Amino acid sequence: MGDKVTEWLLATVFALVGVGLIIGGVFSVISSSKFKNTAIETTAEVISVSKHTDTDGDTSYTVYVSYIVDGTMYNGSYSTSSYVPEGSNQTIYYDRNNPNKMKFSLSSSGGIIMSVFGIPFCAVGVGLLIIKINKIRSKKRAIESGDKIYADFQKVTINYSYSVNNRNPYIIICTGKDNLTGQIRTFQSENLWDNPEYVIREKNIVTFPVYIDTMNRKNYYLSLENLEME
Repeated sequence: MGDKVTEWLLATVFALVGVGLIIGGVFSVISSSKFKNTAIETTAEVISVSKHTDTDGDTSYTVYVSYIVDGTMYNGSYSTSSYVPEGSNQTIYYDRNNPNKMKFSLSSSGGIIMSVFGIPFCAVGVGLLIIKINKIRSKKRAIESGDKIYADFQKVTINYSYSVNNRNPYIIICTGKDNLTGQIRTFQSENLWDNPEYVIREKNIVTFPVYIDTMNRKNYYLSLENLEME
């Protein structure tokens, strides 16, 4: 049950992170555009520089500057990946309505990049959520109005094509006859995070109910009601 919750949680987190990045990027672009409309270029003196190295070994710098507007000195800072010598002069931009507000660049690329990064996160998360919701709807439709048959239990196997937290789920494989087409079909259960084989043997289960969707007979639901795992 915990891994099923993890599936929903991961999909939701991906979607929320993606949406957050997109919204953050849009607001950043809007903010940069507004700042650009009131920005004035000036020269600032680099007072000091702080070096930062993260756990990956990447280095960044915080540059502290001072600049004069209408005879008043203001201080500010910005981050960069390039070293800037102390005592050098740098071009910066300040808000004419609020000289305390300054930026090193008028570019909106940061916000654009943030939004672009958010798109695949959002797509993956929303896609996973849509798939899971559609499965729930398909399951409900099959149970409520589908053709019910009993399929013979064949085996329990591991679904190596899917994993959560480095764990692969189990699936139950059954075969049964489609009453409408007369075709012998293979059915498989949803992913199970606990091995059902012991329960199947203990209860001597030889068949499983399968609900075949009458609207699309490719869709079905192999019920685990006799396992009491639902």
